[in-house]
Amino acid sequence: MSERRETLLRLLQDETGKITDVKIFQEEKPEKPKPLTIFELKPGLVTRDVFLLCLTEGSVVDWGDGTNSVVSAEEARENMIRHIYADTSDRVVTIDGVINKEPIPNDSPFPRESIVSIRSIGELTGGVAGLFADCYSLTSLPEGLFDNFTAETNFSYCFINCDLLKSLPEGLFNNCTAATDFSLCFKNCSYLTEIPKGLFDSCTAATNFTQCFKDCCGLTGETPYTMVNGKKVKLWERSPENGFAKVTKHESCFMGCTGLSDYAEIPDDWK
Repeated sequence: MSERRETLLRLLQDETGKITDVKIFQEEKPEKPKPLTIFELKPGLVTRDVFLLCLTEGSVVDWGDGTNSVVSAEEARENMIRHIYADTSDRVVTIDGVINKEPIPNDSPFPRESIVSIRSIGELTGGVAGLFADCYSLTSLPEGLFDNFTAETNFSYCFINCDLLKSLPEGLFNNCTAATDFSLCFKNCSYLTEIPKGLFDSCTAATNFTQCFKDCCGLTGETPYTMVNGKKVKLWERSPENGFAKVTKHESCFMGCTGLSDYAEIPDDWK
């Protein structure tokens, strides 16, 4: 691990508290580790061939089977790197490098048919919109997945068609204070059974929830809300008066979510 130096001052005082001397010294501080992208695959769910998209040249992929690949200039230009597994055992894949989603703004760079869980997201350019779109074998997400994406505004299509995604962590968007767009974010996530009540608590600037949970037909419980002065504020009740941006786009946000306990009170233009 690389280190950096910090210059510090130490004040020396006598028994009366009077400063008698100043010492200048340097202290070694370890650099923060570079974030890595880590996820779990189940090769053989459809095929043993696995493709990753949009890795930059020089990125290193540990395929979890004892082999590593360094992304070549040609693979980076073609936006694709391929690996063939010898068997169908679970594999934990680690990417040390940058994923550049700019060529596929609403699509996923991950192997959609075989990724079953994500542990962390490392260096990423091009935004998170569509980051896990159509990853239909994805079953779980970790707390704090987007903690480093404080300036990200667009989460549209992020988990669309993740059919097997069973639950969402309460703090998934806790640090996403700049987020404005959640359109189609969880559309067709039919295995979801509940929305964490405080899922969007920190997303006070959000204005677009169009089709966010459309056809999440397995949902039960209550729609998400934030407690403000002891009162529940639901998404359609957000306004500058209670500390939120007004939601201006929300068509079909809860369409098909008839199992929600408060479905009857959802405004018609939200369902």
